[in-house]
Amino acid sequence: MQSKCENVKSVIDLGTNTCLLLVASVNNKSLNVLLEAQKIPRIGKNLYRSGLISSESFNEAADIFREYISMSNALNASEIHAFGTSALRDAFNGKDFIEFIKTNTGIEIKIISGIKEAQYAFEGALFDIGNPDDYSVLDIGGGSSELSFMCEEKITSFSFLLGSVRLKEMFFEHDNSRANFDQAAEYIGKILRDTDFKITENKKLAGVAGTITTLSAIKNKLTNFDAKIIHKDIIAFDEVIQLFDLLARMTIEERMNLGSYMKGRGDIILPGVLILREIMKYYNYKDITVSVKGLRYGLMLNLTDFKN
Repeated sequence: MQSKCENVKSVIDLGTNTCLLLVASVNNKSLNVLLEAQKIPRIGKNLYRSGLISSESFNEAADIFREYISMSNALNASEIHAFGTSALRDAFNGKDFIEFIKTNTGIEIKIISGIKEAQYAFEGALFDIGNPDDYSVLDIGGGSSELSFMCEEKITSFSFLLGSVRLKEMFFEHDNSRANFDQAAEYIGKILRDTDFKITENKKLAGVAGTITTLSAIKNKLTNFDAKIIHKDIIAFDEVIQLFDLLARMTIEERMNLGSYMKGRGDIILPGVLILREIMKYYNYKDITVSVKGLRYGLMLNLTDFKN
């Protein structure tokens, strides 16, 4: 039996739509990535109508966790950490879900706050993008979206209750009409105005998570996800508008046929891009730099925060 490698760690990031795995060798603030994986259990399905994570999602997530544990063990990871975000913050049965996963896999999920999620996503997104002082970071998730920036060596963040799955269930469950888009855009704008979260300096924008990386793949006419092309890609605001209009004219089936990366995203890419469009418009961002990294990288770099 192989011994565990002390520096090799695993992070499981369970979001509203996706479940991501990162296995890396960690040395202070440097990472050597050994493996990444993605599954789409969408534990947030129907959550924003029922308030509950479904029993099917309990079982599917447990299966994914067992698979990720096996993959981590094959790489001799000494620690496996799992984190939950918006869906587990919102669900009435979130504690039951966490207990179920622990009982069936041995892994205890830690729920992180929206503010902490934003801060870790900020650090992860800019891991190799540029000077953190120059950027704000947008993380569009399934249940929430986080915006962060650095000011006087401190990360300032806000978590908006704006997510691609959340908006899909609120506005686009049965109708993708222009009127629904307009209502959703008005809703996003009202939240941004009411929140009045100010970015105090002129910053460039970087973005993470599935909506933004998928949009880059569509822009570049990819059929398969290619991190080398997508990472550090720059999408202009005008391109965001054009891509939104293109996707709005498509059926879900047509969107699914754009590429393999559309699996689990055909029905939520439009709400996600609408959130991106409205946030860029509100804060007057001219473009966005895409990062394929993000929350799981920030968590991996800061695992000491979660030591008992």
